[in-house]
Amino acid sequence: MRTHLWLFALILGLVSPTGLQAANLQVPATYARITDALAASTDGDTISVAAGLYSPSANGETIPLAISKNVSLLGAGYETTTIDAEMLGSVIRITAPGNVQVSGFTITGGFSFNGGGVWASS
Repeated sequence: MRTHLWLFALILGLVSPTGLQAANLQVPATYARITDALAASTDGDTISVAAGLYSPSANGETIPLAISKNVSLLGAGYETTTIDAEMLGSVIRITAPGNVQVSGFTITGGFSFNGGGVWASS
């Protein structure tokens, strides 16, 4: 009986959401665009973005970058990692209900009456 309880606890830990590991998604190594990494992410994931320019004309980014999950979006540093909306709208739009972290970017070229750089709503 004791073996069955141990096995049940092990299986429960494997299928429970709290038993899942958060992923580290890499742009552009694994995903060509930040947009693609955001679409593939789940709550708790980290998206690591290498140095470079990310914009509609540079790499086909979709603007605004829509963050609807509790993720960390981490650039390689504001000196070397830029997201440019090219005056097409807000650069980043956050609608996630919990914790979102965005750091290590220069955010530029945003245009909106409700937040050209980062627009956040819950």
